[in-house]
Amino acid sequence: TRAAEKLREEGLEAAHLSVPMQTNPHDGDPWYAKHAAVTIVPTSDAKDLIRHATELGRTIWIPRYRYFKAGVILSDLRPAGSQGRMFASRNPSQSAAVMAALDAVNARFGSGTLRPGSTGLKRTWSPRQSLLSARYTTRLEEIVRATSW
Repeated sequence: TRAAEKLREEGLEAAHLSVPMQTNPHDGDPWYAKHAAVTIVPTSDAKDLIRHATELGRTIWIPRYRYFKAGVILSDLRPAGSQGRMFASRNPSQSAAVMAALDAVNARFGSGTLRPGSTGLKRTWSPRQSLLSARYTTRLEEIVRATSW
């Protein structure tokens, strides 16, 4: 969903999608790493990208492994609308309207406020916020201040 949002922000569409996943090589579990890819009709529609990523993920998923890292890589980026829609799986104008509404709601109320149901109702993971480095150069509230005694 976030990758599709970034594509739309930049006015781009992706024509190639790949999904890598791997286990942790350092925790004693068996090592497994796999990568699957597909060429798609150029799109920035989150529903299309999620559908393709899910299909690819199912082809390389093995239930007995504990996965450590997985991702979605979009490539073969093109300007939006640069290729005809002869083989599009959705109505391009309807898709653009839905994605524009999704982006508008998320811009107003915060990222992830509105998202496709296929991404799950509850996030089961959280980023390691304690490992973030300070953002002195981009956040005024995080600038180091010297105080006098």
